[in-house]
Amino acid sequence: MLYCLAFLIAFKRIQIKSFLIFYWLISIRFNIVLMFLLIMVVLTALLPFFLLKYKYGLNGR
Repeated sequence: MLYCLAFLIAFKRIQIKSFLIFYWLISIRFNIVLMFLLIMVVLTALLPFFLLKYKYGLNGR
């Protein structure tokens, strides 16, 4: 009985540890996707500025 209880406690700890690793991987992946979307939004907002600079030159005329 005691061995069974120790096995259940160890299994529960392994299960919690694997869940935390899985949650950590998902959060890293979510952060990468969030940073990618943020970079895309910033580049899209700056695109007309760079196009106008290319068309009219550095002096803005």
